[in-house]
Amino acid sequence: MNEIFQCQPFFIVGCPRSGTTLIQVFLNRHPNVICPPETKLFCRFDGCPTWIKIRTLQRINSDLGISIPLRLAKESCGTEWVFRTMVAQYSSVRPDGAYATHFGEKTPEHTPRVARLLHLFPNARIVFIYRDGRDVSASLQKVPWLKSDFRSGLILWKRYCRHLLWWQRRQDSRVLFVRYESFVSSPVSELNRILLHLGLPGDAIDLMCRQYVDRAVVPERELDWKCRALGRPVSCRVGQWKNDYRHMAKVADGLIGRELRQLGYDAAPMSSVVSYIQWARSIGSIARTLGGVPLDVLMAECSCFLVDRLRRQRFVPLTRAKAASGTRVAMDCKQDPFAPSFLAGAENDLPVEIFDQEAKSCK
Repeated sequence: MNEIFQCQPFFIVGCPRSGTTLIQVFLNRHPNVICPPETKLFCRFDGCPTWIKIRTLQRINSDLGISIPLRLAKESCGTEWVFRTMVAQYSSVRPDGAYATHFGEKTPEHTPRVARLLHLFPNARIVFIYRDGRDVSASLQKVPWLKSDFRSGLILWKRYCRHLLWWQRRQDSRVLFVRYESFVSSPVSELNRILLHLGLPGDAIDLMCRQYVDRAVVPERELDWKCRALGRPVSCRVGQWKNDYRHMAKVADGLIGRELRQLGYDAAPMSSVVSYIQWARSIGSIARTLGGVPLDVLMAECSCFLVDRLRRQRFVPLTRAKAASGTRVAMDCKQDPFAPSFLAGAENDLPVEIFDQEAKSCK
């Protein structure tokens, strides 16, 4: 499989409605890049029940126009093997696949799995885009796939923001952070920064001037809420939450004010009592939102959470044993509440044996 996997992988992550599709569309215009639609492979296949794996492969085959054997879901093949198979098949069906040197995968739900991605693909690059949580929550009210209100949208953003802040503190050179507001106001400079991070030749002006847009990046069923990402970036949607949700400003400050200030956004400091009151009022919003989530999505999230917890429980004793024997350990996951649940130290300290059974290829 290594012989046919020649593309350099990179992953675009971030909270939904933060501009991930916008970056995906522009990078897909590059002659050396191919970006398929969202696959959700590492959150709907890795560690999930067999029936969810089969549905995931069926959706990937339909959206990408490929034919990954469904038997891979029943044979307990590693997610890395399925990913490499997907890259090889999609490169063969794309007209420009023979010239591609980079393969981009964009799935917001992969944000909690960044450590897993970097473990499976140590040379991969991550583009982490973030946006004002209030604008994200306001935008989430317009999508048909999530029944939420403004409060639950803020809490969803807060969940993704925890991973963002953790990776910012880690200062991993493989992870590039892009601010949505900076991207739409200065797209050329931000695109050049992304191209440099990915090791791609060319100038962002060429990508901005190209009118070609591969509609295969966005399936037909998603055009209703992603059509704006197919055009030029505009800054008119920055701060748009004030038009409809200005009266929820104190609610936002109480729920996500600390995270907004850490990311450089304007937010009024609130007392802990006010924050607790806002969280108590949000319980009903969270319950209503979860009630509208499909069963396979809930089970996939629970499966990924449990698998990550098991990896963490197996990893921490190894980390403590290294520390007791004098081996340098960069960080223990219990020292940081925002750490991904199965990551506990520098990449050089990751115990490969934990992932071997899941990442090895099927024969």
